[in-house]
Amino acid sequence: MGRVVRVPKIYVFIDSNIYLNFYDFAVEDLKELEKMKTAIGNGTMALFVTQQVVDEVWRNREEADRQDYVATQVGENPEGVPCLR
Repeated sequence: MGRVVRVPKIYVFIDSNIYLNFYDFAVEDLKELEKMKTAIGNGTMALFVTQQVVDEVWRNREEADRQDYVATQVGENPEGVPCLR
């Protein structure tokens, strides 16, 4: 008997700007992302990412991290992130 291949019901493309916005997500949003990760893992969802998106995320994620760090230093920390003083 042949191998069973699951065809995803949902196909998703995430632009680099959307991906970088994940850094600003609150705890509840991250729980929703976990559901997406599970769907990708069990084959009900397929995620497409181009090399250009990968390159843009790597190039811009340091700036996103820096902005979050600066926000914690001036007391504008996102919910759930401790203020480092």
